[in-house]
This record gives sequence, structure tokens and C-alpha cells, in this order.
Amino acid sequence: MPRLRAVLDAHGVTVAAVRHEIAPCGEVGATVPHEDDRIACTPAVVRVLARAAQLAGPLERVRPHHVLLALCDGVDDPSWGAAHDVLERIGVEPRRFRRAVGRAARRP
Repeated sequence: MPRLRAVLDAHGVTVAAVRHEIAPCGEVGATVPHEDDRIACTPAVVRVLARAAQLAGPLERVRPHHVLLALCDGVDDPSWGAAHDVLERIGVEPRRFRRAVGRAARRP
């Protein structure tokens, strides 16, 4: 989604910045024992993906913007994981970022 890429760029959310900030978190990217090619799904990830499915609704596939919106929805709840901390360390104001992602997702 080019319009979503524009929002990420405008807010300084890059792959390099996110990778740099998630490395100390530990839970992100944890591997399943004896299955190095699989990623463990933490309780926070399950909550975010469930919220993304709610946002998508029953007739739409979960898309990247649904996941980003779901991450931002959990910004005040530590049980949703460290995504809000990562965004803040990158310098992103989560509520403002969520509004921008929502606007980009609604545009045709």
C-alpha cells in the first residue's frame, strides 16, 4: 500500500528503526524450540492479531493497516506487548500515528 508507506515514512517508522528497538525486548522473534523456522506467538501477538481481525471484519482479509491499527489500539495496555514502547523510542506519537494510518487506509 503506497499510501501506508507514505505514513510510515512521514513518522520515521522504518524496518531498521523497528529492528533496532525490538532487539532488547526479547519476546519479539522468539523461536519455537527445535523449529528455528517458526516464530512463537506470544499472548500479546495473539491479542493484536485478534484485534486486527475485528477491525477487518468478517468479509475482509486482515491487511497490514489492520495490524498497525491494532498495535496502536493497545498503546495504553502493557498486556498488548511492547509495540507502544518501540514506537515511542522511535519518536512516534502513537495516537497521532494511528489517526494517520486510519486516514491512509480509508483513502481509495
